[in-house]
Amino acid sequence: MAEYIIKSIKAEARKRYGDASNANGRSFCVGVTLVIQRRVNTMLANEAEGKEMSTGTALAIINLRKSELTENEKWLADEGTSLTTTKRRESSVRSNAFSDGKHFGSKVSLNRQVTGEKASLYPQLS
Repeated sequence: MAEYIIKSIKAEARKRYGDASNANGRSFCVGVTLVIQRRVNTMLANEAEGKEMSTGTALAIINLRKSELTENEKWLADEGTSLTTTKRRESSVRSNAFSDGKHFGSKVSLNRQVTGEKASLYPQLS
């Protein structure tokens, strides 16, 4: 799922800004991932508090995370890799592209990918 989301975000950045690796494309990607991270963290916090998920597919994401967490940790250990958190460099963020990314990230479906349906990551905009 992560690989699918990454590819889709980069494709949208290329569509909007010509390249996912230029300053605007990177800022867009950062905005999208920030919002998706917050949404997933909210889902995890709600699950930890025992709150009901709003949809069965949201619950499927939590269950998928649980089932794959151990395997991911094992793979990282086997690769000799450890994850760290770094501070984002604010000066390199293009505010318009970042805002576009945040808006796009709030519309990304986190449900359809888990159900196995062929569905677009892209939000349905009217």
